[in-house]
Amino acid sequence: MPECEVGHTQNTVFPHPGAAADPSRFIGREDELTALQRLQTTTRHLTLVGPGGVGKSRLAARLSTTVQHRFSHGVWFVDLAPRSDPAELVEAILNVLEIPQRPGQDLLQSLVELLRDRHAMLFLDNCEQVISAIAEITARLLRTCPDVHVLTTSREPLGIEGEVVWRVPPLSLPPVDAVELAQLEASEAVLMFVARVRERIPDFSLTLANAADVVRICRNLGGLPLALELVATRVHRLSLHRLATRLDPGAALGWRGGRGRPPRQRTLRTNLDWSYRLLSAPERLLLGRLAVFSGGWTLAAAEAVCTDDDATVQYIADDLSQLVTRSLVQAEQVGDGSVRYGFLDTTRAYAAEQLEATGGDAGLRARHAAYMLGLAERTLPAENGAAHASLLADELDNLRVALRWAANEQQTELGRRLAIVTGRLLLSLGTSALWRGDLPSAQARLDEAAERLHRVDNPAELVSAAVHLRALIAARSGTGPAALRVIDQALDRERRLADLPRLLETLTELGNARLNVGRMDETLPAFREAAELAAAAGERLSVIRVLEGVDYTARPRNVSLTRREDEVVQLLVRGLSTKQIADQLSISPATVRTHLDHVMAKFDLHSRVQLVAWATRGA
Repeated sequence: MPECEVGHTQNTVFPHPGAAADPSRFIGREDELTALQRLQTTTRHLTLVGPGGVGKSRLAARLSTTVQHRFSHGVWFVDLAPRSDPAELVEAILNVLEIPQRPGQDLLQSLVELLRDRHAMLFLDNCEQVISAIAEITARLLRTCPDVHVLTTSREPLGIEGEVVWRVPPLSLPPVDAVELAQLEASEAVLMFVARVRERIPDFSLTLANAADVVRICRNLGGLPLALELVATRVHRLSLHRLATRLDPGAALGWRGGRGRPPRQRTLRTNLDWSYRLLSAPERLLLGRLAVFSGGWTLAAAEAVCTDDDATVQYIADDLSQLVTRSLVQAEQVGDGSVRYGFLDTTRAYAAEQLEATGGDAGLRARHAAYMLGLAERTLPAENGAAHASLLADELDNLRVALRWAANEQQTELGRRLAIVTGRLLLSLGTSALWRGDLPSAQARLDEAAERLHRVDNPAELVSAAVHLRALIAARSGTGPAALRVIDQALDRERRLADLPRLLETLTELGNARLNVGRMDETLPAFREAAELAAAAGERLSVIRVLEGVDYTARPRNVSLTRREDEVVQLLVRGLSTKQIADQLSISPATVRTHLDHVMAKFDLHSRVQLVAWATRGA
């Protein structure tokens, strides 16, 4: 085969839709791109996998342009999206390579002979609808052409030997409570949305005035690039605020983009239709049923809720695994080593449409509510349930969905029990947020718990827990008249009910609150009452904690720390060791110990434990 047949396009990436030839259209993913560039040097077959619209093609195109200099015979792009007949695939590749075909010719063998001595990379885009055939072709090329590399994009891996799979995530999201422009501009989703809006409205800019609306849009769309681009085209027709307030993933499914897009990318719905058509009937059934979950689910939950005469339990795990493989369901390993599954919000909205179309959600939602109630009541018993709240925290959204269904269906007893256990969970999560110092989250959990519980005859235990949490939040928020009234109400109830653990905690928090604002004359009575009650009850550890507070009232309050001492103390409070603090501040461990000794001497503290306790009390 003559050299010129391939050599005349050395180091060329063939242009294609979405190839990001214009660098301005490629936003974010710099860390991923760097990692992929390194990975490309160690593997001959790299597949970028992810849901439709996540940006696989654009990232792969960017990668191909940055590594093309490594291949003396270039990088060759082949778009497989228009191809549904496996017999056409080799012909499509040969056409890109501009190799004429002869009648009766073995096309795959011709391709192998052409590439056998070439140092080139094939970039095969959108492989999912011809996955088996393209896997066979790719395996043959890699086996017979030692210097050929293959870069593929697909909604599922090819599954052949030597393939390295890189899962492409959505763009990074802004924090839900972001208030500074710097926080927003660190989000790839925000940067993309703003850039796409500017293509329609050149003078558009991100400001503090529109920041909340931009955050809401980006988070509602889950950072999915295609969704952000489609919604950005509507900003010139609707105000940004109106768009943000009326936007939800379901509404966004049908919104159209520009006419120049491939048909499968003109709406989110057509994009998901592309994946849906590739599923088997049982996989389609399961996809729709999984829409009953909100905030994710476990395999056990899917098996309990999604099983009936049409879907037997022994096949749920296999079908769920296939949905993960095809990038319609996300799987994440959690702290205890188990796997939790979930949808992107737009995929969940699409799945809900499929469920509604089949009319099969009545029994499903009843099973979902019953399963969530049983799980919650087992995990959060009335006694000592707070100790297990973290085990159920991921199911809060599922409990909310179950509660709404019970209310709509007038399932009174089911709704009452769901409200109680959800209230118990919210109060436990609120207390955890309080101890982390996150007062807004603690208040939000408390308010939601109160809203849930006022509709049922509140168990006395939950009323006490709510009153107590409200008092602790008040004590941490300040000691003004309103806060003191809340604290006094809690103290009255806890004294009346002889609720010693909560009473000790409320008195101690009240003492700390007064201590932190310098009201020394009002601090000792609260600590003294707590110490006397704890001593009378034989609560030795509580006495020690309270006496620490009493001791702090006598410590000097006008001594200050140097900047370096303050840095060392803050890192110690965060749990860093002496060596870690030294590494963080670029000083020696001996210097760290010296700073800590100075601080403890200034405030008459005798151990690091005392120092951490003193620092966290805000002294």
